[in-house]
Amino acid sequence: MEYTFLHEGHKAGIDPNLLVGLANRESSLNPSAVNGDARGIFQTRPSRQADLGISNLDIFNSHVQIQAVSGAMATALNSFSGNRDLAY
Repeated sequence: MEYTFLHEGHKAGIDPNLLVGLANRESSLNPSAVNGDARGIFQTRPSRQADLGISNLDIFNSHVQIQAVSGAMATALNSFSGNRDLAY
């Protein structure tokens, strides 16, 4: 999983530590985490799942979630000129 954080973070042009920090905050880095309707390493909710391109079959796949969320984080950071507080 560490490689996926590094690879996807660099690919998206964001610090992989941001991804690790978010996943740690959301699920304690547990890809099987469930809290209400939030699921997986980033605690993705069904209402965001389609926007991120994560299928029901892949909701607990940490590699798929890391790839999807890294792209979304890069987009958010670009939208807010790199301001992390506004992007998250």
